[in-house]
Amino acid sequence: MLTSSFAGRDNLLEEIQHQWDHSTQRRIALAGIGGVGKTELSVSFVEKLDSDRYVLWLRSSNHQVLQEDLKKAARELRHELLQFYAVGNLAVREDRDAAASYVSPIAMSELLDTLKLWMKVTPKDESRIFIILDDLDGLEPAYHEEYSHLFGGDAVDLMYTSRDPSIADPGMLWEATQFEVPPLRREEAVGVIEGLARHNHPIPTHVVSSSSQHDPSFENNVVNRARMGNVASRLGGLPAAITNGLHYMRDNLDSKWDPDCYKKFLDLWDQDDGKRNILRSHRTMLKYRHSILTSTEVSLDRLRRNTCDRLRYDIHELCLVLLWLLSAMDLNTISRDDFRLLKDSLRIISPDLQDLVRSIPGFGLVSTDQESLVHDFSVNCCVAELVKVSLLTQRSSDGAWLLNPVTKACVLLVPISISLEQRAAVERLAEKVQEHMRSTEIAGSLF
Repeated sequence: MLTSSFAGRDNLLEEIQHQWDHSTQRRIALAGIGGVGKTELSVSFVEKLDSDRYVLWLRSSNHQVLQEDLKKAARELRHELLQFYAVGNLAVREDRDAAASYVSPIAMSELLDTLKLWMKVTPKDESRIFIILDDLDGLEPAYHEEYSHLFGGDAVDLMYTSRDPSIADPGMLWEATQFEVPPLRREEAVGVIEGLARHNHPIPTHVVSSSSQHDPSFENNVVNRARMGNVASRLGGLPAAITNGLHYMRDNLDSKWDPDCYKKFLDLWDQDDGKRNILRSHRTMLKYRHSILTSTEVSLDRLRRNTCDRLRYDIHELCLVLLWLLSAMDLNTISRDDFRLLKDSLRIISPDLQDLVRSIPGFGLVSTDQESLVHDFSVNCCVAELVKVSLLTQRSSDGAWLLNPVTKACVLLVPISISLEQRAAVERLAEKVQEHMRSTEIAGSLF
């Protein structure tokens, strides 16, 4: 079985630890694209904490699984909760043996209510509860207020992971100190690949010296690392995608972890069918059946939920069109200037855009008024919705929009609710947009 090692996050862990050490009530948000390693980061942080602390790690991707994990936590803390239920005192580490004597029967509903009450009391420092809510933006909007109050008590220190960076904004229910978890840099990603490969097939290490430049084994290792870097780039620097990609190599390419293995993977990635097979493949572990595609599907499902719940249904379809369009244009980074040109170009070619949107099944039932459609199409609104589900991200340094290569590959090769004809229409539209953007840019440079 391939196992992954946590790598490339030391500086980020130090920043989180500094924030933790200098806060009285700790609320920390880890935001980033699906598969970037937010959960792994939270686990690594917990491992560095004092072992005497109560830690509850709760899945929060929806109300049902969160309730299941709360009940599981209540069962595991039964002795402590029974003491609290009986005498109103919170059991700390040294009291747990004594707490075991409280064996009075109590229903699960009462035990769960006691757990919820426990999280609201003002405890001693050594008995504070550390709660991690994993995948919080998946929680249905109707339950956010209820749970934000539940986990907002004085007894609780809170960390949560989310694809939506705005969930932690000041004034929001889940206001917190936010840390962005970016994709791994190339060298960090190569380190992860080397660790995974070494776990299955030891890689000889070589001491770099002036004479080693002519050593064939050294040159072989240099080629290996270069191709590892290319594999990591194709997989967007996402640890989850890299791990799945190496599982595919091991299971399907008779991997010996040499340069030829990585070359085979890169050659497959350059073919539509090969790339599609890689995106759809999953690890051969019963407890982990997610493919690289799964993360994009989750984001697309949440986009549908968010836009259909709060906005007109046609905004959801327009968000998809914009995402397909950016993917077809092969844009990884969209600067502020490019974004302005993109919006201007979409205004010019709006009739073609309307025809494309109307060809999407179900959209014609919502709106047939062309003027209304043009008016309602807001690129800014669509971009904001895509960012909330991490289908697009924004770079804090310069405000540029980023489209991860894995997201782009999934959108183009495993499309959701779009026919081959619609895909061809998107590609033609992308060509028109790019042509107009180029001509506008050239014209602007002449003046």
